[in-house]
Amino acid sequence: MDRDVELWLSTKLEDAWSSEKLASQLSVSVIESLLQPHASSLSSTGTATGAAAAVAALGSNSDSSHKTKFQSLDTPIKLRLLFSFLSLTKQQNKDLQPSIIDFLRQLQRQCPEEDEWVLTIAALLETLLLNSSTSPQDSNQAAMVLDSTPSSPLSVFQNETFDTIVARVEAFRTYP
Repeated sequence: MDRDVELWLSTKLEDAWSSEKLASQLSVSVIESLLQPHASSLSSTGTATGAAAAVAALGSNSDSSHKTKFQSLDTPIKLRLLFSFLSLTKQQNKDLQPSIIDFLRQLQRQCPEEDEWVLTIAALLETLLLNSSTSPQDSNQAAMVLDSTPSSPLSVFQNETFDTIVARVEAFRTYP
């Protein structure tokens, strides 16, 4: 991808209500590029490319020298990006859903130092996307996502219904 995705996202998502504007411009390449190493985390001997580089960058949880492009974004930009997934058209959702779910899973699994709101919204979005699918197997996986282990950011939602959780997310989304 030619453009600097971090700068592009920061510019696109600088306004408080900008998530919907970004949705129409999301693509598989944009989503995949978010998992690539941040430019400053590449070694001076060469550049890292491909899935192996993304896994290597995500594999180091606490070493700031191996941040991904997503991790280098400010928290409000990260949240607006995540919320943009809710504004996808049906066709975009169909085309991008596997990439988005993969992105959300890797984010939750391999970036535990992320802001709690980022991890919580990522988990909720994964659940929403899996529930919107027509496959019963995927719906069963969605139920497992809401497993409220003590270390999970979702443990705060332990005794709440799915509708209540969605209402909380919408309230947070409209919070100034």
